[in-house]
Amino acid sequence: MILSDFQGNILDNSFANPKFPPIANNAVIGQSPNSPPTGTGQQWMWRTANATLGTLSIQNAVNGVWLSYPGATNPDQLSSFVGATTQLSQSQALAFRLFCSDTENSTYIAERESGFMLTSWPAEIGSPTTPVTYDGGALRPEQLWTFEYQPSA
Repeated sequence: MILSDFQGNILDNSFANPKFPPIANNAVIGQSPNSPPTGTGQQWMWRTANATLGTLSIQNAVNGVWLSYPGATNPDQLSSFVGATTQLSQSQALAFRLFCSDTENSTYIAERESGFMLTSWPAEIGSPTTPVTYDGGALRPEQLWTFEYQPSA
């Protein structure tokens, strides 16, 4: 599946943006829509994290890494979770809840423990990418995501 943000950017883990040093390594970013969503970093799938709690994890469909955040292996770091950059992990998947919105075909993706939302920030003028972080649950347009089935090439 493809996850798109409010700007139409596609969630992508193919490369890092050196303009944002805190996320220059192992970053997950929004890639502009003029990039066809066929790259390995743009294919995602939902995995059941906890069926009883109704939570899901997000895994890359091609390389198997999980959507996570820096320090996810230490639950005590959730206190500094707000504004955390997205990161990929081979083993530490976050559990997310989906919340419906009034916007057609869009949903909010909230991390279960903290309640912080997957958030895509406005792209800088001329930049094909945008940072993706976790931020407080204010239900802003930057926190809306659309997902659609996209067969792998």
